[in-house]
Amino acid sequence: MSDRGICCPQCGSVRLRVKDSRPRGNSIVRCRQCNACGARFRSYEYSEADLRSLELDPRLTLRAVRVMASQMLERINEALRDE
Repeated sequence: MSDRGICCPQCGSVRLRVKDSRPRGNSIVRCRQCNACGARFRSYEYSEADLRSLELDPRLTLRAVRVMASQMLERINEALRDE
């Protein structure tokens, strides 16, 4: 099952399982596998206190938003083609 809204970056499924968890500094790295497509990826979990202390680079944030928007548009176009 999915954990806090995490979904597969390949297919968007929320049917995930955690294969491995390890502490890494102030975070926890979880290796996950999608039950739907088999893709493997890592998630990084931080405490709220750690997140408040992070200084975000606006350029990197904008880049991440652009990549996510592009992926979402691709999925929408595929869904419309399949109709």
